[in-house]
Amino acid sequence: MHYIKSLAELQSAVENERASGKLVVVNFFAPECYACKSMQPKLRQVARGNPDVLFLKVNGLEGDLMQYCESMAITKIPYFHFYKNNKRVAAFTANMQPQKLAMFRAEIAAHKEQSVEAADTAKYQALEA
Repeated sequence: MHYIKSLAELQSAVENERASGKLVVVNFFAPECYACKSMQPKLRQVARGNPDVLFLKVNGLEGDLMQYCESMAITKIPYFHFYKNNKRVAAFTANMQPQKLAMFRAEIAAHKEQSVEAADTAKYQALEA
């Protein structure tokens, strides 16, 4: 997992994976969030099991990332955005509940193999400032 410290760094990381077609999973969190902390071991396990997926951690309380979270209407954390070819293909909250973790894993499996053209991206947008 890569820790992102600015909006520019987030945009760059997502854009850099555009050519490879690699799935990018962005985990929005806050350091004092209990659910975020308790989910980290599972996230690390999922990341180790998916070396072909780029996992990014974004502190939603840090600098310009806070404004970005507000502009994206992220009101619950931990929250996830999935990007493929610089397009957001999924966005949801998850926690340690088995059904939420199963959904998280299923979303990764579905999107890492899927081309962005096949994804339903009509309701999502490209990463914007």
